[in-house]
Amino acid sequence: MLNSSPLVSIIVPIYNKEQFVNRCVDSIVNQTYTNIEVLLIDDGSTDSSKEICDNYAIKDKRVIVIHQENGGVNHARYQGVQTANGDWGMFIDADDEIPINAIESLISESGNYDIISGAVYFHDQQGKVSSPPPQIKEIGIFTNNEYVTALLVGSRLCSLCRQLIKMPVLKKHFILLPRDITIAEDFLLNVNIGLNVNLITGIPNTVYHYHMHPTGAFKTKNTDVAYEDKLDCHLEHILSGTTEYEEALFRHRMGIIYWYITYDGITRSAVAKKALSVSSKYPKSTSEKVLLFLCKINNAFIRRMIWNIYNHSKGILIPLKKLSKKGNG
Repeated sequence: MLNSSPLVSIIVPIYNKEQFVNRCVDSIVNQTYTNIEVLLIDDGSTDSSKEICDNYAIKDKRVIVIHQENGGVNHARYQGVQTANGDWGMFIDADDEIPINAIESLISESGNYDIISGAVYFHDQQGKVSSPPPQIKEIGIFTNNEYVTALLVGSRLCSLCRQLIKMPVLKKHFILLPRDITIAEDFLLNVNIGLNVNLITGIPNTVYHYHMHPTGAFKTKNTDVAYEDKLDCHLEHILSGTTEYEEALFRHRMGIIYWYITYDGITRSAVAKKALSVSSKYPKSTSEKVLLFLCKINNAFIRRMIWNIYNHSKGILIPLKKLSKKGNG
């Protein structure tokens, strides 16, 4: 590529990923788009990850390695953003990889956009490959309002990966989160970034391969009601000063209630109370009406029973014992 091409800073947080780092970094340094800098943030690894990173820096001058004490993924990414020199930024997790033409596909469509995202594939431990669920709609052109709304209502993937983001936006709006926020931090960051951009585009080209395994960065929901309340407080703070997202925020909270309606604590949760407080303002589906009704019932067994009867009436049989398990987020 010509030197006049935009510089893309690729930020890879790494913590004890020795079995995956080579696959990940090889997929980056062998890109058809060559005007890149690769920031490998060794977040206090105790395995051979740090030595592997250093070897890449010796072999390729585009690779920059930062060794730091363990601070978590968010802190590592923040360090990468502060160090980056590029016009664009991209995040890649150390256990994932990108196709050889991923950066070229994204940068070629950059135009006047602030964010460019591409399609992804998920790879499970058994080798099965799948696409995102059908409710995910990311191809096209979106305003920042549409982008944030899609994040809130679940029609957009919450991961920071698979997209290019203008570096001035990242420098200004990538926030450090508390260390105890370890799940859904990408969601909070994407919302904050989305509030501060103008236009976003999504292309159909596959630009990212997520590898799903127990220690992977891409996690299914494994939280509790108290954690969801904590996340909700951060989300509310990020959205403070805005009024156009109230209905989308209500839908987001209803999604949380859906996953946790059978759990002790849901009726006392801040998420449920906030959803109930504005529920009269918006049209509600039958399912949402049932969920809101159940939020007023303190007995967990009765909630499970009613929720099971309701789903059975729709032809969906959900055994009570299954309702005690958390769903995927």
